Amino acid sequence: MEPIQGNVSIDAQNIMPIIKKWLYSDKDIFIREVVSNGCDAITKLRMADSAAAQNCSIHVEVDKAARELRFIDDGVGMTEDEVKTNINQVAFSGAKSFMEEYAKNEDQENSGIIGHFGLGFYSVFMIADKVTIDTLSFREGATPVRWESEDGMAFTMTEGTRATRGTTITLHVSEAESEFLEVWRVREVLDRYCSFMSVPIYLEEVKEEKADDAEVTGEEIAAAPTYTAFLKDHNITDENAAPAAGQAIRLDSGMLAAGTGKFTAGTDSVLLDEEGSLTVAFQGQPGLYNLVIEYDPVAGRSRDVELGVRLGGKLPFQEAGSLVLTRRWRDKGGKIETDLNGNDIRPSQEEITKEERDWLTYTAEDSSGFHTRALLFPIEAENTLTLYASRESVHIRSITLRPATELPTYAQYKAQHAGAKDATVSLPLIQAELPAWKNDATIVAASDRVSPATTPFKGAKISLNNIGGNTWSSPGKEIAWEFTPTQTGLYEIRLRTRQNYKRGFYATRTLKINGEIPFAEAQDLRFTYHNGWIIYTVSAGDEACKFYFEAGKTYTMSMTVTLGDFGDTLGRTQESVSVLNDIYRELLMIIGSTPDTMRDYNLDKQIPDTIEQMLTQAEKLEAIASDIQEIAGFSGSELASLRKMATQLREFHKDPREISKRLRYFKDNIAALNTWMLDAKSLPLDVDTVTIAAPSEPLPKADANFFQMAGYMFQMFAASFVEDYNSLSGTGGATDTQLTVWSTTGRDQATILNDLIRSTYTPNSKLTAGKTVGVNLQIVQADAILPSVAAGNGPDVLMHAGMQLPINYATRKAAVDLKTVADAADFEKVTARFRESALTPLSFNGGVYGLPEQETYPVMFYRTDILSELGIPAPSLDNPWTWEDVIKYLPVLQKKNMSFLMDTGTSVGADVSVGMTTFAMFVYQRGGQFYKDGGIATALDSETAVEAFKFWTKFYTSYGLPTNFNIANRFRTGESPIVIADMTLYNQLIVSAPEIKGLWQMSVVPGTKKDDGTVDHSVRSSVSACIMLSTAQDKAAAWDFMKWWTDTDTQVSYSREMESLLGTSARYPSANVEAMKQLPWSTRDFKVLQAQAAWAKGVPEVPGSYYTPRHINNAFRAVCIKEDADEPRETILQYARIINDEIYDKRTEFGLPTEKR
Repeated sequence: MEPIQGNVSIDAQNIMPIIKKWLYSDKDIFIREVVSNGCDAITKLRMADSAAAQNCSIHVEVDKAARELRFIDDGVGMTEDEVKTNINQVAFSGAKSFMEEYAKNEDQENSGIIGHFGLGFYSVFMIADKVTIDTLSFREGATPVRWESEDGMAFTMTEGTRATRGTTITLHVSEAESEFLEVWRVREVLDRYCSFMSVPIYLEEVKEEKADDAEVTGEEIAAAPTYTAFLKDHNITDENAAPAAGQAIRLDSGMLAAGTGKFTAGTDSVLLDEEGSLTVAFQGQPGLYNLVIEYDPVAGRSRDVELGVRLGGKLPFQEAGSLVLTRRWRDKGGKIETDLNGNDIRPSQEEITKEERDWLTYTAEDSSGFHTRALLFPIEAENTLTLYASRESVHIRSITLRPATELPTYAQYKAQHAGAKDATVSLPLIQAELPAWKNDATIVAASDRVSPATTPFKGAKISLNNIGGNTWSSPGKEIAWEFTPTQTGLYEIRLRTRQNYKRGFYATRTLKINGEIPFAEAQDLRFTYHNGWIIYTVSAGDEACKFYFEAGKTYTMSMTVTLGDFGDTLGRTQESVSVLNDIYRELLMIIGSTPDTMRDYNLDKQIPDTIEQMLTQAEKLEAIASDIQEIAGFSGSELASLRKMATQLREFHKDPREISKRLRYFKDNIAALNTWMLDAKSLPLDVDTVTIAAPSEPLPKADANFFQMAGYMFQMFAASFVEDYNSLSGTGGATDTQLTVWSTTGRDQATILNDLIRSTYTPNSKLTAGKTVGVNLQIVQADAILPSVAAGNGPDVLMHAGMQLPINYATRKAAVDLKTVADAADFEKVTARFRESALTPLSFNGGVYGLPEQETYPVMFYRTDILSELGIPAPSLDNPWTWEDVIKYLPVLQKKNMSFLMDTGTSVGADVSVGMTTFAMFVYQRGGQFYKDGGIATALDSETAVEAFKFWTKFYTSYGLPTNFNIANRFRTGESPIVIADMTLYNQLIVSAPEIKGLWQMSVVPGTKKDDGTVDHSVRSSVSACIMLSTAQDKAAAWDFMKWWTDTDTQVSYSREMESLLGTSARYPSANVEAMKQLPWSTRDFKVLQAQAAWAKGVPEVPGSYYTPRHINNAFRAVCIKEDADEPRETILQYARIINDEIYDKRTEFGLPTEKR
């Protein structure tokens, strides 16, 4: 066709300004008009060709990068003449009538008039700088047409490029109308105007193409196929079989250095920093290969390295997005020491450096443990491989794609060594608690105080004499021991073990010799339940396996936790749990969390596919239960969660009306199933000794006899009267002075602290304090502190004290003002370690009565997957949210029966002070305070505080936020995809919600806009502290100890040891700013925490201040929870008077100035 230029033909002048004026207050109606046109086009196609019209739909695309909003239908389309008639001539028959109607209704709000006269399409120019139409008629031989206009009047029309029937309308959205580039906004309009239309409408966000070196996100991982599906697509039914592949492909350091991405090339490796990437191209023979990486983690951190691997720019399967490269750890010093009481001290952990252990080798495997064999990666003739470091930094020396090999059977292994003779001498007993290395620092020695046969045995003293238990229970955790045979020949491997944790499930371990599985049976060693210790001989069936070792050669024997035969069934269970969570969220969006039990929601008609999915999942769960029963040979309470959920799903499928009546139980059953999954994946095992035994040597007795046990029990009973296990002391050595230090932590944490005191403080105290200071560290109960202090029996230093204690003790003359002990320069140097917010609650009347240990504050957590699904733009450090944003997006959440959460302190069992922490956001962001004139009175009666309280409570009284909830559970299930909570929720989610790994992030809390245009994101911080008590005899030594404890090096060491021992759940939020930087946060997470910390403010502690959180909680309840709710202003003012009365009384009691009355 020939290009055409012209002006739209109209029957009246200035019609476009009139349309714009008419729609000014209701401009979003353009979406209804354009979608209606698409529906009409599909309806006409159905009338003309019903077969062709099957499965027609409308797609609405939001492309923020291109600033385009596209409406795509596959209806009848338009010919050139139809474009001229329908688009270029604006309703000749209706324009005059429109003008007449407009004149009559000029002052009325009735945007419906637009659609009545065929003028609706032109409403798009309310928000667009340019509009293009690409269309192709369904008529045979039609030519595609492209129409374009920038003002709705002048246009150009040319031959188009569309190849399929239908129409695409593209709006180039103007800068002033950017709200229509937000998916949530478009979804809101579609739900309001178009949900009743008879054609399926799909809303999609067009995301920028990611380069190969882009971040591997949780959403990308979730969108990739599972490894199970990948194997099915490649017709692999037996993972132990070796599929076809070519020769091994080795990408050495030179080839890696020639790649592209964000990395640093070295002489023999490349350095991939956290959030760095490397893409390398290579050729190969098509096939499936194992991926082997030669690596060295950057030292100094405690976390494992995590990599994502793309092939051809995409993840081949989900498991490739999270490959875990472990570190090597050992006990510091290689031995277990004792304290002055003769009890063993758990050794600190240290990472083994490359200089000692050379490069590490990792064969890519499923980090979840569901697949026990090495992962297979698809290689083509031409390939690109991309590594993305999502956690920690790592040196990579080489990457090898190696053909998979099939393990020999034990019979084949035995035949290979048929000429070897049995060894005649056993090797010395190996104490399992002293391994050569382990790949997880949390695997530590433990004490067995049940059996005197466990060696070494120390009677009533604590002896760390075995290893494993719950610290060696997760898939992938590995322990290694070394030995050197004195004879060449065949040996048996015997272990003294105890598996008294799981009656139904057996613990499974994979045995390796020098990093290789010797035969197939060794990859699945089963340790069944037994109440006591047993001697376990590695066997194949009923035959004890004999291993060939050469004299004088050092061997490494390792055992790795694996799920064994349970892996497949548990993997299927995890997939079902994921589907059930999606089903619950879908139900939540339709009927809400508390549906009307008497209403029929017609779910079988609204979501028929989901109802059918319930039956499918019921059948899958029943099959899983049967498979587990067959594998384990039991059927008991361990499978109750599976069967209970299956039963409920069948009932829902049979009668969907039951769903609204039992939705809460459905949610609880999903949570129970998830808990069962976590428990089923945990397979603990204790190991006392490892023996490389001559086959002829008889098996030793596994446990003590009756008389030995009786004597031991009597000894333990007698010791209970004299042994003090709560007192920890360092190893011997003369001291010049002795401090008594109390700690309220558990024994494991106190043991770490005591080890640091023994190894770093006491030996160096001569230099720092001018004398050698010994420390008697004691574990005490928190409720015993105040009575002891009041009786004059307190310690010199109290550690881990709650935030309210320092000033409480100070007003009673029980705590020492640290300014009176330290010289000014020293004091200033020490307090410079902390933010002002951390010192505020420890300061009173010019004195400072403690040093901060931990400091925490609220941050905002959000589910990236759900926000993306809802079209809500995620907050970022460059573009953080304000409270206006929260209010704007609340309807989007609530329309789907989801909620936004803030801790209120009113949930069952909650700490009332968390409500005050939430309230503090609103007070501080408005420039308010909690106390005035140095704490002489509360400031909650100020206009600023009153307005802050009204704004806070309005979220509950007007916007319907819930007040009673489990914040972690609701966030995990997706009921509340945005929550504000203490930063320690991070630790909880990492451990208790592995199913949403990679699907959530943190951000600073929403802020309040100031008059000058800036946004304030202030929050209240909370601290724990160490205090010097007035009973301290040597205050100089006590101050020296407190300085050492809060020093950067000590805090980093303690934090890392805590995490090494107890895992990520024990991540220690040090108040020392420099120490906090050195903890193993990811780069992204630390940036958020650092940004929020900059806004942290401490609430002063004053006499009577304990009334403040209590009565803020009461005020909140009176306004937001009480059935006959009170008015916010009068309520907070009333409780402010009560708080003031208590402050007045306490200040009078302590002889402090009071507010005039």
